[in-house]
Amino acid sequence: MISNQVIKKIIEEEKKYKWGKEFGGYLIIENNEVKDIVFDVESSSYSEVQFGVENIMNVPEEERDKVRGWFHKHSVNELSQIDVMTIMELTKFWGDCYTVVLQRNGCLLLVKTVYGTDFIFRQPMIIEIYRKEIEYNGRRKYGFINIPKSIWNSQHR
Repeated sequence: MISNQVIKKIIEEEKKYKWGKEFGGYLIIENNEVKDIVFDVESSSYSEVQFGVENIMNVPEEERDKVRGWFHKHSVNELSQIDVMTIMELTKFWGDCYTVVLQRNGCLLLVKTVYGTDFIFRQPMIIEIYRKEIEYNGRRKYGFINIPKSIWNSQHR
């Protein structure tokens, strides 16, 4: 669901945000896969990121039409309540939404949601159809400490 090129771009971009600062961007989707990422940060802190529009507006229109997701790094594992609300709004807007989160534990959380209809009551709803966590760059992160995979206790994986 996410190309290696995108993972490499995230690894490189993370180097610009020292000590765990948050960052983010827009995801370009092709054939149900995250094919590219456009980082666009207006402001960043250790607890939130505000997206900009300058970088995404510089992308050719045919590529911008493929934006169906968002990425961000944050200091917790799983989705925050703000993430859930953002996913709901973006899923309603796009019809489907791809979310990638670089979590505190150093793993990428990948989630896909679609706007659908409840089978029984026929009410509109957001449906999560995909969720996966993948290791990121072969390491586990806890706060400001990077623990190499080779010394990580395998009982905690």
